[in-house]
Amino acid sequence: MDNIAHLWKVAEDSRRLNQSSNPECRPYRNPNEMLQRWRLRSMESGMNNKMEDFERMLPKTTILSSDIHSCKLSFKELKSIKLCDMEVPMVHNERYLVCQVIAMPSLYVGVTILIQDLNGDVEEVAIYNFSYNFNDLDLLSPGTILIIKEPWLRYGSHDKTPSLRIDSPSDIIFVDPTDHKLLCKIGAKQWFVSMSEDAEVWKQEANECFKKKDYKKALFLYDRAIRYNPDLPVLYLNKSITCLQTGAFYMAYESAKFALEKGGDREKALYRMGQAAYGMREWQKAISHFEEVLKEFPKNSSASEHLKRASARLSEQRTGKFDFKAMFLESKKEKAELDVSDYSGPIEIAEIPGKGTVFFF
Repeated sequence: MDNIAHLWKVAEDSRRLNQSSNPECRPYRNPNEMLQRWRLRSMESGMNNKMEDFERMLPKTTILSSDIHSCKLSFKELKSIKLCDMEVPMVHNERYLVCQVIAMPSLYVGVTILIQDLNGDVEEVAIYNFSYNFNDLDLLSPGTILIIKEPWLRYGSHDKTPSLRIDSPSDIIFVDPTDHKLLCKIGAKQWFVSMSEDAEVWKQEANECFKKKDYKKALFLYDRAIRYNPDLPVLYLNKSITCLQTGAFYMAYESAKFALEKGGDREKALYRMGQAAYGMREWQKAISHFEEVLKEFPKNSSASEHLKRASARLSEQRTGKFDFKAMFLESKKEKAELDVSDYSGPIEIAEIPGKGTVFFF
């Protein structure tokens, strides 16, 4: 109980500190000292040891706070800012920070990285809700170029040392180092890396990543291939199925739609549009796409099965009739996946003697 009380006090102190109405200029951080301190800390925490040893020594506590931020604006609506122009504590609304990772990331409850901006100034960044698998952090390896939307510079939980905090992964834009046009636009052309401009090369590499289930890297490389050959429909089909694997259903739908518009394989495009619509819980749209697949390709058994599932979900949504026994049995499984809809319609609340309040669909 004493430990809980202490953590609660730390959380409250941190909240009050970061709600200051008088932000101060961000203090200068010596880049060489920061990098040296980071490397020393990494060595001390066992970053170079075997992964199983590292995982055993990970601290599993963090200070939770209701003060979170997520940018609601598109990148086009934001203007650039550098670390030297920031204040603390402050969310720099309508701004974006261009930076580059300069050291291996640390994984605790969140992911912590060390970055430098376009001026060479250095800062720590804590990213939450990004990844909890150490093996998935290749996208944050040294040299990775990021755009941070509406950067939030705040004080730490245990001291007054400032750092950037990101609560929403959507506030991070990964910049391809081969994208010369974008790098010039954001003033980071010094970080440009010249590589092959053959879309087929990157498609093949992305395919290999997909086979290894490295979907994040595969998606990154499919986007690179699309940039070099935006009219090749198979790239959009491959991007679509990759997005389906990561749960990015809207992007999966749009990619399959692009493939269809560019003359790609109709069966694959329509089927993936149906899968994406199902993932977005748009049951009627999913039904329409699966019916279209079966109309043109009646032997597609997968589309037939998905049509049955989508029809069942739509019925659940309209009638409120669920197979509760099947749902209960599924919930008992170690990795339960309840594939059901949400009822949308009128309900009645009534009192039943001896049973309390009951909801009627």
